Amino acid sequence: MILIKLAKIILFLAIILLPVFSVQAQWVSNPAVNTKLVNGPKDPINITALDDRNGGVFVFWEDKKYGNTSDIFFIHVNENGEVSFRADGKTVSTLIGNKEIPVAVNDNDGNAYVLWKGAVKDKPDQLFIQKLSENGERLWRNEGLNISENELELLDYSIDINRGGIICVSYLMREPGFIGDYLVAYQFLDQSGSSLLKSSDESILFKSNSRKSKTSVVADYEGGAFVFWLENFSGKSVLRASYVDENNIKKWGKEPVNISSTINNVLSYTVNRFGNSVYLSFQYQGQKKEIHHQLITRNGNLPWGTGGKRVTSLNGNQLNSQTALIDSSIYVTWTNEFQNDKNLFIQKFDKNGKPLWKKDGISVIDLKGDRFGQKITNDEKGNIIVAWIDRRVDSVYGNIYVQKIDSQGKLMWDSLSVGLGSFHNSQKSYLNLIPDGAGGAIAVFKEKREGNNEIYSQKVFETGTYASQVLAFSASIEDEKIKLSWYAANESPNVFYNIERTVQSDTGLAHWSLIGTVEANEIRSVNFYELFDVPNTNGTLYYRIIQKDGEDASTVYDLVKINYLESASSIVLAQNSPNPFTDSTTISFYLPEDENVILEFFDSKVELIKEIPKQKYSAGRHEVIFTDENLIPGIYFYKFKAGNYIEVRKMVVSPK
Repeated sequence: MILIKLAKIILFLAIILLPVFSVQAQWVSNPAVNTKLVNGPKDPINITALDDRNGGVFVFWEDKKYGNTSDIFFIHVNENGEVSFRADGKTVSTLIGNKEIPVAVNDNDGNAYVLWKGAVKDKPDQLFIQKLSENGERLWRNEGLNISENELELLDYSIDINRGGIICVSYLMREPGFIGDYLVAYQFLDQSGSSLLKSSDESILFKSNSRKSKTSVVADYEGGAFVFWLENFSGKSVLRASYVDENNIKKWGKEPVNISSTINNVLSYTVNRFGNSVYLSFQYQGQKKEIHHQLITRNGNLPWGTGGKRVTSLNGNQLNSQTALIDSSIYVTWTNEFQNDKNLFIQKFDKNGKPLWKKDGISVIDLKGDRFGQKITNDEKGNIIVAWIDRRVDSVYGNIYVQKIDSQGKLMWDSLSVGLGSFHNSQKSYLNLIPDGAGGAIAVFKEKREGNNEIYSQKVFETGTYASQVLAFSASIEDEKIKLSWYAANESPNVFYNIERTVQSDTGLAHWSLIGTVEANEIRSVNFYELFDVPNTNGTLYYRIIQKDGEDASTVYDLVKINYLESASSIVLAQNSPNPFTDSTTISFYLPEDENVILEFFDSKVELIKEIPKQKYSAGRHEVIFTDENLIPGIYFYKFKAGNYIEVRKMVVSPK
């Protein structure tokens, strides 16, 4: 007995004295690696993430890390990918007993509110809530608050917050026994966690003996709340709604409003605040699965008619609708299952439900495969970002991809999408997609790698890239100078660029010489830079950029080459450019004094195919354009004669 007690004490001390990890920082730039968010989870489930309004993210999950008891953990990660407190996660409550199924929402001050179902001794599971800060503080007592406190069975729950900071909660309960009623209930809480209702009886919104499931609550801008749920009528699951105003008055009378048709079966639905109304999309189960959508006003009116409007008439089954709203526009994405393919579509609607793009939407990814689990978010710059799990290769499991779509329906990133999670043949699930506040997004997901269940994340920037990058590095000659120019995307603080030059010799590239340093501009998603160089040599020159940050980390970017033929003391012939080419290429040369020049062109059998006759050129730099559209692809040569100077160069014609 003493040994058992001692073991419990040791386990308790091990838990409370776990080290406070400070996860190695920053988002990684490799989607096959990803950022590991949590240290030492056992098997996280019910993972949910939400943004903190500052470019970071809260993550909540359920896990049985210490024995067979489920607990709920959370972390906060800032905009740089750094965990704000302990990286193994902190529990949302110190109450003893099972805690399950977290549901969370955030406020404008960077705090998070989480609901969960918790065990209470000698009672049915109760509904709890906790307020949490970015630095890991539990703000409503360490235990959290019990907001149901009754003898009823808790079935489901939802949470939202209005712009005045009032917390709105809806939940479903059931009375004991086979004929017990199902209850739809709600709560309004202020910023201290105090109920704004006068009594527990006020919390009951609707009560009947028909089975109910899947509730959602949407706070409106006037202080009230819409409450939704699915209810069984003659074997059909119908989407229903009620409204409570800011004075806790139930405005629509005794009977709720039916959002969906009573002759169809609703499998799932989503809700979004839309001004002072609510937008809903829902999936019907019939001979095939269809997606409809609807608006409901504070007065209980359904402006799009009974049963709503059909989102698309595409052949096949329509699955998993996800929605995002920007101003007065509605964006809906869904999976179309047809002829053994599951492809992803998106459509834009106006406030009257009129489709604004192609009749049945546009394809987000036009490849054979299996897409599922998609999420959608507003990038907060007028565009939509969609992420999904995709089996597009011969793999048991899929990878995670992402795409950005502008307001005109144009794909803004790679047409085949951008990879977010591509660790080979690993099981990925619980995909969450969060806007980063700067035009990009953060994906959070569970992945089983080599037998370990972990929570990973990947950030994609506004430009569709994973990290700071140099783009479009180029060189050109202007007034006897070489202008080097480039763009830089997603720059980190304290970045600067070293520009280096070398020449080509018989043994390859010679020593690199630093020719200049450029410091980063003000932080924007994309910056433009340029630097001028006056070389002290002629011929083919090579330049490269080395990007460095305040931590002295370096990234070397691709080379750019240019033929520089200024102020030479002898004749210089440059390599033709471009090379390879299709129809035409340019041959440059420099003459220190006036000279007669002949150019001859040969095929691979050294047979003459073209000649530019002798012509006198003045001292200085010149260009000759070679054009022949009838050449077959292959290797060719050109011979340059200037006085007694002769040189032969190789050129390549590529397929058209």
